[in-house]
Amino acid sequence: MSTIKVPSIGHYVAQIPFTIGHHLTDDHVVVGFFGTDKRAIAHGAFQWEDGIDTRGVVASFRRNMQDAEPVAHVFVVGYGPHGNDRAELLAEQIEDALEVASTPVQVLDGTWRSVEDPAGPWSSALPIPQASPDMVGLGMRAPAASREELFASVAPLPEPLFGPLDRAKAKYLTTVSPATRADLAVAALDHIAAGRIDDPAHLQSLAHLVTTDVTVRDAVLASALDGDPRHDRVEALVRTYRAAPAEQRPMLATTAAAAAFLAAWHPPLVWGVLQHADPASRLTSLITGALRAGANPAPMRPGLLEAVRDGLRQAEDAWTASHVTADHANPATSSGSRVVRPAVPAPPHPRPSTGADAPGL
Repeated sequence: MSTIKVPSIGHYVAQIPFTIGHHLTDDHVVVGFFGTDKRAIAHGAFQWEDGIDTRGVVASFRRNMQDAEPVAHVFVVGYGPHGNDRAELLAEQIEDALEVASTPVQVLDGTWRSVEDPAGPWSSALPIPQASPDMVGLGMRAPAASREELFASVAPLPEPLFGPLDRAKAKYLTTVSPATRADLAVAALDHIAAGRIDDPAHLQSLAHLVTTDVTVRDAVLASALDGDPRHDRVEALVRTYRAAPAEQRPMLATTAAAAAFLAAWHPPLVWGVLQHADPASRLTSLITGALRAGANPAPMRPGLLEAVRDGLRQAEDAWTASHVTADHANPATSSGSRVVRPAVPAPPHPRPSTGADAPGL
């Protein structure tokens, strides 16, 4: 067990509820993996139960960290009166299995203490510092009171707030290009993100567009992540999935979970959404695998954005080419060698073209 400066451990302990997403109980143990630059790579929390297979837990950590960046140090934080014994046991097993230095820490009654030197005594207990202002300043969500409360915050609503889009509006959307559908979806997403009360019309439009066109789904996902992740848009995707009818929920949950993961939301929140995602979706599998591996989402975002732009451009080119071909084949829309493009039909009801007050389809 290596020597770590005590103040840094206190600040780490203060940040754990924000990192995990909920406050911990006396039965919890948290393991934090850190790289050579002292940056967090991954965190794991589990409840200690009688007869727990600690070597199995360590083996799971080892598998999950195989494809992650190199680990230089591990903190093992045990909560409650027995937290010190649990942290010491698990720290020793992690050192043996992963061949890295570790520090056991105990959290009890608002204080923390650690083993500062290899095989040395436990330090004196110190008060846990206040972390809220710093974490809120970084855009971190306030931790939930419990894991159950955290999951409940992203569970589907008891009753959906909207139903499927009516046939006339759905038919209209089949007549416009992929880029136009993507623009409409992002506009609906922005309206939801900007509002304090969810408008069922915008939720309905976004849900239909995302669940009927994968290209549009990816464009919406990218819009929530372009540059620094737009947490208001990610929140809007989560709210749309929660409010959706059962038949639309799986694909919306997949999209919301992907956005939440790529925006670096608390892993338990992402797991909570993934419980309702489409199990057959490749995107669901990718996010599930990345979560289990403790992957850092930040390096994934640029590649995703580039792939979405390429995919949307290809879909738009294919749509344009197919409509030009159709125009040539239809004498009613052609005049000699000049192609006359048919006008795009108007939507089923008037829709303002600009402005934040524009309603959904």
